[in-house]
Amino acid sequence: MDRKQEVVRSNWVVTAMMALFFGAVASQANVQIFRRQAVLEEFKEANVSSMTRVDKPVRGSVLDSQGALLAQSTESYVFGLDYRRVPQSPAFFLALAEASGISEAELKQPSLEGKKSRTWSEPLGRAAGEAVRAVRKSWRADGVSLDRLESRRYPLGADASGVVGVLRNGVALNGIERGLDTGLTGAPGHRTGFVDRTGLFVRTSEDPVRQGETVRLTLNATLQQVASQAVREAVTKNKAKAGCAIVLDPRSGDVLALANWPSFDPDRPWKPGDDFNMAVMGAYEPGSTFKALTLAKALDEGVVTPGSTVVCNGVLKVGKREVKCAAHGGNRAHGVCDNERAIAKSCNVAAASWALRIGHEKMVGLIEASRILERPRVGLPGARGGVFNRKDGAPALQTANLGFGQALNVTPLQLAAAFGALANHGTMMPPRLIDRVGRSELPREEGEALFSPESADTVLRLMESVIESDSGTGKSSRIPGYRLAGKTGTAQKLGSGGGYVSNFVGFVPAREPRAVILVMIDSPSAGAYYGGTVAGPVFTEIARSLIRTYSIPPTRPAER
Repeated sequence: MDRKQEVVRSNWVVTAMMALFFGAVASQANVQIFRRQAVLEEFKEANVSSMTRVDKPVRGSVLDSQGALLAQSTESYVFGLDYRRVPQSPAFFLALAEASGISEAELKQPSLEGKKSRTWSEPLGRAAGEAVRAVRKSWRADGVSLDRLESRRYPLGADASGVVGVLRNGVALNGIERGLDTGLTGAPGHRTGFVDRTGLFVRTSEDPVRQGETVRLTLNATLQQVASQAVREAVTKNKAKAGCAIVLDPRSGDVLALANWPSFDPDRPWKPGDDFNMAVMGAYEPGSTFKALTLAKALDEGVVTPGSTVVCNGVLKVGKREVKCAAHGGNRAHGVCDNERAIAKSCNVAAASWALRIGHEKMVGLIEASRILERPRVGLPGARGGVFNRKDGAPALQTANLGFGQALNVTPLQLAAAFGALANHGTMMPPRLIDRVGRSELPREEGEALFSPESADTVLRLMESVIESDSGTGKSSRIPGYRLAGKTGTAQKLGSGGGYVSNFVGFVPAREPRAVILVMIDSPSAGAYYGGTVAGPVFTEIARSLIRTYSIPPTRPAER
């Protein structure tokens, strides 16, 4: 065959294929457009029923920052047979047995016993369900039923349930599951058509299903588990009411861990209140940890200089009232305190003096600028704001108390973000928990300058003495080979119940911190209640995990 004949033959083949294609298009157009109404009438006259089938979406997964699963939906199917509406062919039962994994004998037995139907209690997995669906379609076996079940798996269990939340009977009850329920749920699809007497479904229109979107959080699953277990141990050991730990990247505001105890097992029944997440739903006095923020503000205002000192006799008179230092070691008086000693020894008199020099109006301005009274905007339902009386009748005493973290209640997560400013050269980044929803990255809020870089860096260096000094209140939290910074706090609870909230805020490492760690233990009742003793060990455990997780190099030669 010469070249010319090959070309002619190829042209004929192409022409024939095009003719077939356009013929099919024309046929479908004739049925679905030009003769649509006539075809519908023909179906009705043939006694064929119309129906709409709903395609349910698969709920989106929740991931940590590294892609580890925090929540995932798994599909299964309740399998059943109506023997009056399936082929009584051995080949059919053989194909069904291969698809379902159920023996051919077990599939046939109910029919041999005269039963009209049977439903199997053990659900079929997704692959088996799809295989059974294919057999049903090929045999047009209308008596094969597959009722879809959707279960939700939570790999971290109680260690992350306060953040991730739980889905029960298709209802999102708390956490990210509830906060981002619409995106996670997706939207069902609808297929409208006719079913003839053989069970064949003929689609006439379709609204596609929109699957649930995957949500990626800023959490690190490893840190989350370590933080949760450390808080649990502290609450149990100290017979406390509750506890929480927050790990935050000060450069971005990303929340790396948000742990609380008590928590709940998402696979077991729970009652309202079991999902209380202290980190975002509680409000507590920050206590002596707040002294670091007061000092940074005092340095910014110029009312305190790097060389300033305060003489602490154990008591400071404010009007007719007194501010007293805590009796660490039984001695209230700290004597002459420079800034470093005041922070290391957690001197109330020094902090109250700094606040009084700053003045009431500017101390209130610090509270407002730090956002510690605001409700955390991280996508968690039930999050609350802080409490502060702006109309206090004794503003001087209130100012003095503010200096060492009393006279206000704050949400732990917001407080952690404020401390992040000390680790980020004065700029506070709003806390951020949700990284992406589907393909969209959530925008990051702009940081705000809470302190000057010089003041923030100075205070951070002074906070090293809390851990590194032998007289520091956090000396038990040292980690060999690493220089850390921190501040202990012990806030006495007023009102019904009384008790204390034991606090610790720390920075890992002390210079250019990779993370801020805030720990709060509410109402310890086993004897100890100072922050360094109760909350300090939680900080240390999390700090060790942080160093391993992010391969943070040593900052000094290991101690021998």
